[in-house]
Amino acid sequence: MSSTRCHPYHPQCGCATCSRHELSDERADVLALALHRDGSVLSEALGELTTEQLALIAGHLAQGNDEGAAEILRNAVTDYLSQLINGRMDDVDCSRIEAVRHYLTVYEAKPAPVAVMPWRVAA
Repeated sequence: MSSTRCHPYHPQCGCATCSRHELSDERADVLALALHRDGSVLSEALGELTTEQLALIAGHLAQGNDEGAAEILRNAVTDYLSQLINGRMDDVDCSRIEAVRHYLTVYEAKPAPVAVMPWRVAA
């Protein structure tokens, strides 16, 4: 074990290393929202839908149930991005935030600006 990390990450641990890991994952979630909003990702996720899923979407749209169709699409995009990010993490042995940043570059997605921290504004 390295001297900077005395144990594997644990979500209820309060040590600095585990806290940094948790903050990194939270930041990756925020950055991944830009991928969820990207049309190219949606297009690729649509290509991964099964015939049954497409039939469900068509049925929802025909009935005017936009919420049902949107839920299926949201889940499809979430699953697609999860597969991409986890695959990248496994293939290149990188962290989650590094994988998300890679796909932000690939899709040229622009994340929302980071909120300014109050203590930095005052300084």
